[in-house]
Amino acid sequence: MTVQRLIAIYILICTAIIIYSIFTIPYFRGINRPDSFYKRRFYSRLMSEFHKDHISITYKYFLMLKLVRLKYVSAFDEFLKIQCKEDRNATEKYMRNISSLLVSVTLSAIQKNPVLAAFFPYLIYKNGFYRENTPGNVIHMLRRLLSEKDYYIRENAVTAVFSFRKPALVEQAALILNESDSFIPANFLQDLRDFKGNKEEMYNRLLSVHSSFMPAMQKTIIDSVRESDIDYRKEIFDIFRIPGINEAVAASCLQYFEAHKYEKALLVIVSYASSLDTKHIELASAASATLGMYPCRLTTQILFNNLSNKNGYIAYNSVVSLLKQGFTYIDFTKYIDGPDKGLSNMILQCLSAEDNNYKRGN
Repeated sequence: MTVQRLIAIYILICTAIIIYSIFTIPYFRGINRPDSFYKRRFYSRLMSEFHKDHISITYKYFLMLKLVRLKYVSAFDEFLKIQCKEDRNATEKYMRNISSLLVSVTLSAIQKNPVLAAFFPYLIYKNGFYRENTPGNVIHMLRRLLSEKDYYIRENAVTAVFSFRKPALVEQAALILNESDSFIPANFLQDLRDFKGNKEEMYNRLLSVHSSFMPAMQKTIIDSVRESDIDYRKEIFDIFRIPGINEAVAASCLQYFEAHKYEKALLVIVSYASSLDTKHIELASAASATLGMYPCRLTTQILFNNLSNKNGYIAYNSVVSLLKQGFTYIDFTKYIDGPDKGLSNMILQCLSAEDNNYKRGN
């Protein structure tokens, strides 16, 4: 009797496993399939009011329920990608119709689901939505997201703001980032460089309020301006000669004047390069590198004096700058044959590198 019961229990267990597999395996296969049932049904519901001028409350409620789940968020992203290819204007209109809903979902997800909160800004910059006549509620939302501490939320919000191509919004974003206690997103500098709107107006706005920024933001802006073709030498020089300027900002100014020669800045550059203050070694090193672009008797004398500096970076940058000014092996003979073997080897290495660069250039 006991054996028969065990066999019966075994059969029941096997039957239960088979039934479970029959109903669950197709479900789990389908959920990852591009043309799965849930996606087809979701797309069908999305299309039901896609072309309408006014979206119904039931449709908005449906979207609000679905867009809190990541699988539907991903499907919504794919849906918009398809629709943008088929009818860009209709997709833009649709996104305007549901902008309030998307803003509401995003703001409510900031604390509970940061990934979801970062999704809407991602949609904006990826597809270039709201570039014309940007809705006020979307701008308000992005301002809120810029002050959040989550990395991905801030990063996506920054790029979304830049995608609108409006200099005034970039200025506002910079001021918000500056006021927050958190970091400046790494992509902010790249977004400044890649800005597709009126870049001159953008830089004019940022430099006009430059003194309002913290050193990290000031440095970021100057680093971006340095790679621009627009002439901002006067504006950067006005910043450069401010008494008590932050060292990181001053270093960025020196790099700017290395890339954009400005004779009026020479005396300030010289003062840094010839400074004996051990607290400003990094600035002396950066200034020594910058002087390579300003050949004259004064800069030559300072650079040769800096060859004997105990700081290796200052000495190295001075050698490189002298080579830029046209000095050759003969001019360094005194130092190559001198008692300082470390300096001698460094000069020889620089001369060798310079010679190799010359050969590659020819």
